[in-house]
Amino acid sequence: MGTEQKFIYTPQRCQLGSNSPRYGSRKMAELLVKQYPPLFHAATNIPSFVQALTMMSGLQHLRISCEGQVPSHRYRRSVVDYALISLRMATEQAPLKGLHTLSLLSVHQGAVLYLRPAPGFGASPASCKRWIQIRKLTLHISSFGHEPGQPTDHLKLLHAYLGSFPSLRRLVFHWEGERGLSPLSLATEPSLNSAAKRRPSQACPQKCALPLRPLTFQNL
Repeated sequence: MGTEQKFIYTPQRCQLGSNSPRYGSRKMAELLVKQYPPLFHAATNIPSFVQALTMMSGLQHLRISCEGQVPSHRYRRSVVDYALISLRMATEQAPLKGLHTLSLLSVHQGAVLYLRPAPGFGASPASCKRWIQIRKLTLHISSFGHEPGQPTDHLKLLHAYLGSFPSLRRLVFHWEGERGLSPLSLATEPSLNSAAKRRPSQACPQKCALPLRPLTFQNL
């Protein structure tokens, strides 16, 4: 009977040409190769994402679609989420100085947690610079619905994510499914502000417990 090995995935910023183990140590890497399917290792291969986007240095419009994703994935981390982390980090590291448009289509609300640059998985002080370039943003997000007494952490994450794009000139937003709240008025919603007075949840322990600040887009 083997011994249990604990593993917490921590994405590492890509250093091209580096031979450092992706999962912390070579021993752990060997164990994970045996235990996890190839798709997981492809999704966490950040250097490959960086190399691919580096070859598209003239990219102006990044379109991410999660259409057909299993609905149950919104309640647990999946391979799609690991791929979103890698894609976000690669977008921040690759020389995409012409990128000005971002479209997120058919994404579940939890995806925002993996796509936001700061604080985010594998984020650095320079992570936000790439997203400040974005002038046009399209979001089609699966709706959870919103009823009194329901958790609001996902809405607060959405609010924080939109704050990553201060240079927006055009925003298109659509809830897929049940109609939800306006993403631009979340700071004025009583249910979200009253939740800040209660004990923070495990999913959003500290910052989500603070009152929301209104979003400001000078060019929108």
